[in-house]
Amino acid sequence: MQPMQPMQPMQPMQPMQPMAPPPRKPPELSSALKAILVLKALGALAVLGMSLIALAALNAVNPNTVGSDVRATMHALGQNLTFVSIVQFVELAGVAGTWNFKRWGVYVLAGFSMLDFVLSLKTSSSTSLVIGVVTTLIVGFGVAARWNDFE
Repeated sequence: MQPMQPMQPMQPMQPMQPMAPPPRKPPELSSALKAILVLKALGALAVLGMSLIALAALNAVNPNTVGSDVRATMHALGQNLTFVSIVQFVELAGVAGTWNFKRWGVYVLAGFSMLDFVLSLKTSSSTSLVIGVVTTLIVGFGVAARWNDFE
């Protein structure tokens, strides 16, 4: 016969703890959308770089050596280049926001892509116009398919 073991005091029952949902996998962009966003960013960086180089060249000209009509043209060109530079900076911010699944990034990218479209129309640049429209449509369709993943 075995000796009896002493009884241990009973532990009070613990309340049920709700189970945490499994961690949600962060959303991923499709490879086609990533490629288009990279191309848009590279294009914006290229235009930004060329605009800044052109602004530097305009600033290197001595205004006393040119006539008043040339000065006025240079001033207008400088304003346009500054505007283009600002548009490209904001478009880069839109690409970054879209890449990080932020709805504001999509709105900024769409709005400034349309502004870039208008600028291409103004400069009669058919190549940049076609490239801008095609890439904007691809980004639009790619984002529309994943719109619920954007915050």
